[in-house]
Amino acid sequence: DLPDKFPVGLSVSRTSQDVDGARRDIEEQVRNFLAQARDAGIQEDDIDVRDLSVERTEKEDEKSGKVTYIGHSVIRNLQFDFRNVQSLRKFLSAIRMTRDVEVALDDPSVENEGEIRRKLLADAVRSARANGDLLATAAGRRLGPAHTVSDKPIRVRADNSGTTLDSVTVTGTRARRENANNELPVVVEPKSVEVTATAYVIFRLID
Repeated sequence: DLPDKFPVGLSVSRTSQDVDGARRDIEEQVRNFLAQARDAGIQEDDIDVRDLSVERTEKEDEKSGKVTYIGHSVIRNLQFDFRNVQSLRKFLSAIRMTRDVEVALDDPSVENEGEIRRKLLADAVRSARANGDLLATAAGRRLGPAHTVSDKPIRVRADNSGTTLDSVTVTGTRARRENANNELPVVVEPKSVEVTATAYVIFRLID
């Protein structure tokens, strides 16, 4: 399935002894990011602006052990969930990267992934039944009712082990720029999200 949710995390931070000035600068950058995200077509329900955090920053000299006050780190985190790759591209091409900004492109996903996996599991069980019937008939037997059904490997012997094959895998990207006005070095291409489900079934054999 093609993904319909493209999460982007932004962290805007600055360490300064002028806490109020750093806060004003960060809030201005946040307002710009919000305006650019809306201009790219994001919906308000897909925007999450986290609380502002302020933390004291100190540095300890390794030799003398003296602790020096550096300033306060002011941080604001934002989360955007774009619904198509075109909007995501428009946003990434518009934002201005500085040393205060870190961008994380998280794994794209499918909104109704849970529903898709439930349907796949049902299909997997039906397929197991059909294959079991074929094998049982070839062996001159009949397939009875299911004894055990699971989405995890079933231990039929004490030394039998394994892990599930359920997987959703798309690589994420994280980037931080040290200089202003540099383009974000990320190429965003549509990718499919693979949603798989494996069912493990043990059937009884009857004559």
